[in-house]
Amino acid sequence: MGSADPLVSIAQPPAQSVGVLKLPAEIIFEILSLLDVSDLLEVRKTCMDICRLSQDRSVWLRMLLSQRSQVPIPSPYDGDPTNATLTLGSDVLERLVLSIYYTERSWLLPRAPPIALGFPDQSVTARFSEQSGNTALFMEVLADRWLLAIYNEGLLYIWDLFVNGNTPISTYRRAGLAPETNCRFSTQLSTDALLSSACASLSEDNTMLFIATVSQQDITVSSMQLPPHSDSNVTGSVELTVHTIRVWKLPNPALSVRAIHPASNFAFFSYSDTLVLLQWDYGKVWQLQTIDPVNDEDFWTGVIAAKFISPRHILCFKTHDVELLALPNTFSPNTGLSSGSTSGTNVSHGLVPIRAFSHFFPGLTFRGVSVSDPEVSLSGIRAETRVRVSFLAYDILRGLFHFRVSVLLPPLADTSGDMPDIPPPHMAVRLLAVHRLAQLYTTSGDGVANVPRSRSGFTPGSRGFVSACFMGRTGKRGVWIERRRGSMRRSVIAFSTALDALDEDDFLDNEVHAAPAGEGSRLDSELEQQDWTLQGEARTIDGRVIYEVNSYDLRDDITHCAFAEAMGTVVLGNRKGDLNLL
Repeated sequence: MGSADPLVSIAQPPAQSVGVLKLPAEIIFEILSLLDVSDLLEVRKTCMDICRLSQDRSVWLRMLLSQRSQVPIPSPYDGDPTNATLTLGSDVLERLVLSIYYTERSWLLPRAPPIALGFPDQSVTARFSEQSGNTALFMEVLADRWLLAIYNEGLLYIWDLFVNGNTPISTYRRAGLAPETNCRFSTQLSTDALLSSACASLSEDNTMLFIATVSQQDITVSSMQLPPHSDSNVTGSVELTVHTIRVWKLPNPALSVRAIHPASNFAFFSYSDTLVLLQWDYGKVWQLQTIDPVNDEDFWTGVIAAKFISPRHILCFKTHDVELLALPNTFSPNTGLSSGSTSGTNVSHGLVPIRAFSHFFPGLTFRGVSVSDPEVSLSGIRAETRVRVSFLAYDILRGLFHFRVSVLLPPLADTSGDMPDIPPPHMAVRLLAVHRLAQLYTTSGDGVANVPRSRSGFTPGSRGFVSACFMGRTGKRGVWIERRRGSMRRSVIAFSTALDALDEDDFLDNEVHAAPAGEGSRLDSELEQQDWTLQGEARTIDGRVIYEVNSYDLRDDITHCAFAEAMGTVVLGNRKGDLNLL
């Protein structure tokens, strides 16, 4: 009996062939969910069966979870996408993922001419003369949908950045369309004088808006209920009611509101080196006083911005440094000074001693700062809280700097007195990237000693200056406004944070864990507080110009910027109070 011809055996097809479509559906879903969105869009074109299988809800949910680790996810799906999307059908979930995908692809591309945001036809009447100005004090996109603007006349406006209440306006802009964007709500806030500062923040469920304003006479805290994010029937003007919670008349009218923490009903104010904390639920007022004076190295350093990272910890961003303020664990809102009523009462300050941990920036003088929302997680066997915050800060001469602050908070001490009051042991600041505008003089080489140098240490060939910057709430995208030297042209520049830069932060956190308890802040300061000119390892911010405009009138200068980070919608404001949407 002869053996079979090997060539014939190779040429013959196998007795049974297994195609992809013969695999169990669960296996195919798993394979499809591992693809990139672009690959999935191509694969689904191969046959009708693959196209049908690719529409399964589990595939798009897995893709949404994958996107969450790389790009900003719109609210309310950014917290817990699995639970937040339970009521979404497969087609809606698919549109959400595709919208995130196309936003990422178009984020750094040049934009069409902006759309002027419309004001109500019968706008609310300002209580003050137009000669007093029409300056936007506060502008921010809330929950990736509502654009809030507060003007110094006390006028408050809210625009819906969704067309017909269900489609992001960025979808239309990517298609080259210019949909009409009307103001959904406007009102005159209760104030008897021009406002000097304003701040607003959403509650944790994104339904309640808290507003704090400062005028020449008083401080007012108000609240208002926003329409549900899922409400697709918001197509015209909506009826919203602003409720006044508290009004304080303080002896120092120069205070500026810096931050609000709705969960604890706290509002933080500052003026020069004076720090004030208000608790509007109990009507209490405290002046915060540091136990150990912070060494500012003979530089005056005022507060530019602040952010609550917990009910007891505030990050203060100053002209020359960043400070972590820690309220004592024995601090209780019930022990403050009561205002006695909801309005019209003068109060004195109660003093609260606090601990301050500082990181100084030698050679830098920040003019503006924009801070992301804190990223909070539990870490370690002791249930310590790890908080990470990104911020953009610009120096007029030196350029724009992208930092990351990592804070490790110990478990909350027992307020009964059985556990000692332990301050936060660690705060580390890391320079992620820099956009340098000034050129340094050469410090070595032939003839350097004979070259005249300015007192600033920079050559006269500096490229320009940054006039405004804004960091997205997740810290993954940012925008800044830049003017070139000797030119009337303003550039709007966008960037995305490199993913490996975020990985570097994780490595930094490992170093923070290894630092001895109680020495983290000082240790990090000694290792990292070097002159910015020596930060050779810091990468360059990879910014792309998305829009340019000539500004011949100072009133047309772009002074404010806000954007829906997850949707890629950028809003620009000028000195005249005009708002334009890119």
